[in-house]
Amino acid sequence: MPEFLTDLAAKLDPENDIVTKNDRSYLPLIVSLQSDQSGRHSQNWVDQINRIISDAHQNSPELTIFKTGQIFFAVNEAATAKSDVQTIALIATLGIVIMIGLTFFSPLPLIGAIVVVGSGLIAGATAQTAFFGTIHAIALVFGATMIGISIDYALHFLVVPRGETGSDDRFKAIRSGLGLGLLTSVIGFIALGLSPTSLLLQIAIYSIAGLLSAYCSVKFLLPLFPAREVRTNSPIAVIHNNLMVALSYLVVSTRLRLLIAGLLIAALPVTAFLVPGHDDIRALGQSNPTLVSDARTISETLGLGGSPAFIRIDGDSAQQRLETSEAARQAISPLIANGEIQGAIALSDFVPSIARQKANRELVRNNLYQPFASELGEALQISINTPDLEASYLIPNEVGNTLPEVTSLQAGASDIIRLRGVSDSGAVAKILEPFDNARLISPTETISAQFAEYRYWAYVALGSVLLIALFLASLRYGVQKGIRIFSAPAGAILFALLGGTVLGVSISFFTTMAMFLVFAIGADYVLFLSEGNEGEQAAHTQLAVFLSLISSVLAFGLLATSPIPLVSDIGTVIAIGLVGAWFLAFWMTAPTKLTTTTGRAN
Repeated sequence: MPEFLTDLAAKLDPENDIVTKNDRSYLPLIVSLQSDQSGRHSQNWVDQINRIISDAHQNSPELTIFKTGQIFFAVNEAATAKSDVQTIALIATLGIVIMIGLTFFSPLPLIGAIVVVGSGLIAGATAQTAFFGTIHAIALVFGATMIGISIDYALHFLVVPRGETGSDDRFKAIRSGLGLGLLTSVIGFIALGLSPTSLLLQIAIYSIAGLLSAYCSVKFLLPLFPAREVRTNSPIAVIHNNLMVALSYLVVSTRLRLLIAGLLIAALPVTAFLVPGHDDIRALGQSNPTLVSDARTISETLGLGGSPAFIRIDGDSAQQRLETSEAARQAISPLIANGEIQGAIALSDFVPSIARQKANRELVRNNLYQPFASELGEALQISINTPDLEASYLIPNEVGNTLPEVTSLQAGASDIIRLRGVSDSGAVAKILEPFDNARLISPTETISAQFAEYRYWAYVALGSVLLIALFLASLRYGVQKGIRIFSAPAGAILFALLGGTVLGVSISFFTTMAMFLVFAIGADYVLFLSEGNEGEQAAHTQLAVFLSLISSVLAFGLLATSPIPLVSDIGTVIAIGLVGAWFLAFWMTAPTKLTTTTGRAN
């Protein structure tokens, strides 16, 4: 009993409101946010708090205010990523504008490309809103990446000169390649949408709607624009021609290329299995040093702002949960003594279970009243009555009226034990294994595990669409040529996996989704080259694919320069994969005796 009262007093000590350390006094202010503090609401709230803190510092220079909380980190990460991506997007857009300008020397092709891409983005956002009522931020980011596919559709149309097919119907020259590319991409995103997670379904719907709209824009809107042919002496065309001459010397026999295609296809699943995944969300961002320092100061000074882990206890009745909480609290006490947990607080610390209250009453009666009450009563000349063991017991609802803070330790059919400073979550989870209704909840690990599940599903969807693509390519071109064509996007994904791993890229859900984009764009490259590989049309198709590569590398490859790990990883994987897809698409579809526009042959 003395030990219990001492521990309880330490938790409720009113002097803990103000902490004095190193001749400075610290006063904690804890704010509980409403559940709708997300998105724009969270940004506005953090901006207001920062203004309040700034004004307080100006009015009282000797005052120092530290802040911590998930909302500050989340808003800072989002703002940093948004600013970084916007800067890169601006540079990439300028690069694409310059590329189109140096190719056509006319603004009309640029306007046409904007129309196609814009229609895709609008259609994707509209479909998202119609199906879900709102757009998930991650779904918006990955859905918007289909700009890298839709601009390819526009570029393939724009490079076709007027009268290529004997009429002004330039769309006929690219219809088969464009249709097969669209079909492959749609099948891929349908496979992704079959996953049990709403996030992946949103990405799939956004992408499918956007690509269908982009295809329709190429078919019905771009023919309305006056044709502007590629300048044969333009810098882009000259670079492309010289590059084709150099690559022509690398073309080997069809048999050897078929063997290499088989090796690439066989190596992909093995590599995907061997390359470890890294789904820890803490490794994806770039934490603000000031926020990290503030959190550390608050944790060290006040014991707040530490680990967000807690123990969740489920049960049909409040008493059952309290009894489980008491047993779990006792089980983790050695970890607290060893410093593996810096502190814990539970509802059962303030409201013991009825079983424990009854045991406490019996303890007081048997060890205090019965031995000493009679003698003490005679000495004091008073009557001391033995406590009634059947009096009403303390219940959580009654304590909540006196101590509102403890109500946060209970919700519905669950109680929680808040933990602070958990250094080894595995040890805590192991100790709780005997308890059927108690388990450790670590928000960081829970979210990381959720993204790991997303990554597995993305792998399943990616593998499924690769098999479908192999089947369709074999039907269209025959087994041998189908294997060679299919090996281009499969090899591109293999290069992205290997190259990313060598460069230290974390293979997470986000980089796996980036490989989906590598597959979609890589499949377009090889299908366009396969369908448009005859006569003069071959030269136009090769140039269009080269322009697509430049635009995609500008749009995504520049992301690799970002200081934010997540953005950089996505950019690195896509850049490696697309360069590999472009080379394999050319190499696997080139005739054995390749003649370039300059007349040189290998």
